[in-house]
Amino acid sequence: MILLQRRRSKRFFTKKIQNITRTNGNDYYTDATAGDTVRFTMALKSGASYGNAKIVDVLPAYTSFVSASGGGTYNADTNSVRWEMGNIANPNISYFYDVRILPAPKDGERVANVALMTSSQVNITSNQVEFVIGAPYIVLEKVTIKPPQQGA
Repeated sequence: MILLQRRRSKRFFTKKIQNITRTNGNDYYTDATAGDTVRFTMALKSGASYGNAKIVDVLPAYTSFVSASGGGTYNADTNSVRWEMGNIANPNISYFYDVRILPAPKDGERVANVALMTSSQVNITSNQVEFVIGAPYIVLEKVTIKPPQQGA
């Protein structure tokens, strides 16, 4: 029974990812480079009631916290963002937080992340989202420099 509940739950507790600096990818995957701002959005839509509900999301590797919506608080000790929702009925809510991407040890580092919604009744894990950290883009441009003219 719990397994069925967990499968069903993924439909109403979802997570999305978006590169705010450079739009690319889709709702579940994006590319990023060091310095980019990436947004993680969690949505809870359900016809059920939950007591002592909260959403907790541990920041993914190679990121630093920037901001959170809707009263989300960042805890540096646990490196997580938390939203305390209390007792809620028929929720249709979404929260987001932004992070800055830090340099990764290697180009192409893949990082996955999920969120957790807990309450007195259930613990639900969101779907997984991913980003890949690439090397910063370098633009090369060929320029011709004319030597100074004699006698000018």
